[in-house]
Amino acid sequence: VLDELLDGGADEEADEGLRSEIPTGTTVNGIDRLDRDVIAVDLSEEFAETTADGELLAQAQIVYTVSELPNVGGVLFLVDGRPREGADDEAKLTSSPLTVEDFADFAPPS
Repeated sequence: VLDELLDGGADEEADEGLRSEIPTGTTVNGIDRLDRDVIAVDLSEEFAETTADGELLAQAQIVYTVSELPNVGGVLFLVDGRPREGADDEAKLTSSPLTVEDFADFAPPS
């Protein structure tokens, strides 16, 4: 489900002004269900090679994307197996699962 986002999106999406903030070369090392509605997304080190703003947008895109799946309400991030703090849309760092509510300012257009 993250493949298109990691690949940068489709040309049609780019024509509409949509783009992926996931750093080029980022791969998914694994996705594990930790709890009834929380998953952990383990990404390669390339994910951490971006600006703070870029990582915030990338995390928001991933949270919105995987939250479309059934029974996914929160996402924990790991980079090469190590926990990675996330930030909400107010740039507050947290080690708790991130949800779409944490990124309300980045909600996709309806």
